[in-house]
Amino acid sequence: MKSLLFAIFLGFFSVTSVFAQEVAGTAHEMNKFLSRNLKYPAEARMNNLEGTVILQATFDEQGFPISTSIISGDEVLGEEVTRAFLALKENWKPEYLGDRIKNDSYLMSFQFKYSKNKSTSTRLNQMIPIEEHTELMQSPEKRVSGRIEANPYDSNLYLERAELYETLNLPVLAKKDLMLADYFKQRMLAEFVIIVYPEVHKSLTSLD
Repeated sequence: MKSLLFAIFLGFFSVTSVFAQEVAGTAHEMNKFLSRNLKYPAEARMNNLEGTVILQATFDEQGFPISTSIISGDEVLGEEVTRAFLALKENWKPEYLGDRIKNDSYLMSFQFKYSKNKSTSTRLNQMIPIEEHTELMQSPEKRVSGRIEANPYDSNLYLERAELYETLNLPVLAKKDLMLADYFKQRMLAEFVIIVYPEVHKSLTSLD
């Protein structure tokens, strides 16, 4: 009997995982809902697009969201965050705010990133002039400040820079960053990391 080899190309696919980082007072149920509904946009995957999106939500006196806006981050990634939050809004419970003041505005952070994305660091090194890259490597304060410029709502970055200012004997700047770190920590309602893993090629082979 003649043997035939059939190779059926199933294409490329990637797996997305969403992790909710613990924030004091945040409802676990809310985190689970967003973890299930957040996706890594196809356009972003195709273009190896990474970044952090910050959503600001304003709540009424009963603790229900009345308005949202993307205040930082890429437009494509921001559209996915908005879509997921609108789905959450339909299932919102005031207790998701915990002990926070209800008639106020809060932030939500969504970090989209690739796992083992080798091309990203290469592109960044090519984009930064050699002189500037060398200067950044020699100045921890400038490195942290650059990360803060890219994501000015991350309380951990202000804490990191405050420690550097302390070592440089700059107490006034350190105190300012500590105040900013505390402010953004209090404003942050939830933090998520959305990771897409490398594409995998699969094929199905059969013999007759």
